[in-house]
Amino acid sequence: MVKRIHRPNLSGYSFKAHTYLGGANLAGTELVRSNLSRCDLSDATLVGCTLEWARFDRSTLTNALLIGASLTNTSFLWADLSGADLTDTNASLAIFGNTLADPSTKWPYSQFLPPPFVGILGPCGDLRGIDLRRRFYYERDFSSSCLDDADITDAVLESCNLSRATLKGSKCVRTTFRNSELSYANLYGADLRYSNICGARLVDATITGIRCRSLVFDNRTELSISMKADILRGGGKLIGPNTDLSSCDFRGVVLMGTDLSGSSLRDADLRKADLSFCNLRGADFTGARLEGALFWNAELDALPV
Repeated sequence: MVKRIHRPNLSGYSFKAHTYLGGANLAGTELVRSNLSRCDLSDATLVGCTLEWARFDRSTLTNALLIGASLTNTSFLWADLSGADLTDTNASLAIFGNTLADPSTKWPYSQFLPPPFVGILGPCGDLRGIDLRRRFYYERDFSSSCLDDADITDAVLESCNLSRATLKGSKCVRTTFRNSELSYANLYGADLRYSNICGARLVDATITGIRCRSLVFDNRTELSISMKADILRGGGKLIGPNTDLSSCDFRGVVLMGTDLSGSSLRDADLRKADLSFCNLRGADFTGARLEGALFWNAELDALPV
């Protein structure tokens, strides 16, 4: 008698949004019509899985192994497949749209052309109109990429290379570009309200027509004198120790790791601002609005009330 091999069956199962399955070994699992949208499957093993009609919309599948998986009508809308291995799959029958990949993503075979709705993250990438909302990228190379009209709201692009990139008309509200390289970048008409460019380099960048209310920068940010003046006129704020930031609107701004010691934040609006790892010793929060603000690992004389 031939021994029957049991294959785990999770067909039709709907995983809760934001379920963490990073590094999980799901090899051979039946996941027909399952919903894994908005889940983190980074470094997961899905080798030989049956994923027909399954949904991975807005999920993170970075470095995931999908070798030999059945992807008929599998949906990867807004998913991140950076570094994923889709060798020997029928990816041509899957559904892509605003999907992300990078040069290390392995497609079914060497001559396979990524679908037109897949944005390739990397140097010289064509990411026009791409949806990068709430994505996190650290030390990624976007140099000379086209991000015109992209939506980068609430994303973190820390220590990234965006030199000579174009972000014309892009939506970068509450986006963190901390310590990133933006020299010669074209930001014409971009919306940078409530964003963070502390420590970034913007040598010879184009910032004509940007919206910059509550855009924060510090003395490490490399800006020309005229660019600095334009940002301040547009409502941007120079932040740092012993700075008068009273009545400033910093709603949702990521100020993580900033030295604001001795600064005045009287009557400032800091609702949902991220002040984690900040040096806040001697800072004055009198009258400040702090609902939903994060103070994780911040240096404080006393917790503001």
